[in-house]
Amino acid sequence: VLHHFGSKDELLRRIADRALATVELPLPSADWRADLRNVAVHYQDLALSLIHISEPTRLRRISYAVFR
Repeated sequence: VLHHFGSKDELLRRIADRALATVELPLPSADWRADLRNVAVHYQDLALSLIHISEPTRLRRISYAVFR
């Protein structure tokens, strides 16, 4: 895999770019606080959608995040 990307950092950057490209950001409004919250919610949804691909290191936090 690293042969195609040159380095681990490049591979991780491309993975992150691809994942973040799936997030549709809302258009800015006059309420920047609401905008920031909406962006945070979108990124949290992305993170939770990918939670199954990594090994848990803090089981209590993961179960809280999944079941809240």
